[in-house]
Amino acid sequence: QELITSGKSPSVNEKGILGSSVVGWLAQAKFERHLPLYRLQEELHSASRMWFSRSVLSGALLRTSSRLRPLVDLIHRQVLASFYLRVDETTARVLRPGTGQTEQVYLWVYVGDEQHPYQFFDYRLDRTRAGPAAILQGFQGGLLSDSHSAYTALITRSADRLFDLGCWAHARRKFDESCAVTSHPLAEEALAWIWLLYDIEDRYAEVTAAERGQVRLRESVPILERLHEQLVAARPAVRPSSKLAEAIGYVLNRWQGMTRFTTDGRYAIDNNAAERSLRPAVIGRKNYEFFGSDRG
Repeated sequence: QELITSGKSPSVNEKGILGSSVVGWLAQAKFERHLPLYRLQEELHSASRMWFSRSVLSGALLRTSSRLRPLVDLIHRQVLASFYLRVDETTARVLRPGTGQTEQVYLWVYVGDEQHPYQFFDYRLDRTRAGPAAILQGFQGGLLSDSHSAYTALITRSADRLFDLGCWAHARRKFDESCAVTSHPLAEEALAWIWLLYDIEDRYAEVTAAERGQVRLRESVPILERLHEQLVAARPAVRPSSKLAEAIGYVLNRWQGMTRFTTDGRYAIDNNAAERSLRPAVIGRKNYEFFGSDRG
């Protein structure tokens, strides 16, 4: 009688010795907790009493990455379907074989809105607008950023397809920094007005977007008008090279973007969500020091 066996079930790590659960743990540890493979070797050895070479672990992750590409593409499409996006970037180092040196590269993150709560990460060799221009093809809406030139240039060249959304957390930091080096009363006053804006956001964090929009029109807009008057009045008398002048310029030079959050309750007042998304990568830099390759 012929012996019939069932076919082998699909595996994310085809032809590899590690099962799906181990590879899933590896991927989570390396890309979410940002632990380097040599640390994961030690953890696997402690748990299994087996030693796996780094080539085995990295090979499993590379094979898995191709299986996950459809999921990455889906996250990309979901993020681009958002009403607006929060965008930020941070630096990393990558090894250049044969030179014995590393060079600086960039990790970008694009965070969707409340209806599309996803984070899309992108790896680029530089900080030019070419990176976000490629990722944001087909997207139409607001970009909430730190106003880096890559974003402002992209918005300027988008033929009104994109528009600017200002980040009050960055403005707040700039005024806070100016407080340490100036006695001008505007620094403290501007901080107080900004804290009032955040107090309104905190009090109405749980209401609907429509209700939040009404509250902002009723309570936030008068605060912004008063702040704008003070900044415009003080600007001519402030030393142009000072921290306070930098803070004033940051707000006034993009006033339309800084106040656009009052036009719709769905907009966030700052870009902190994108910054939080990059925090693990910043911590990870201290663990792995540099990437082994662009492909990795």
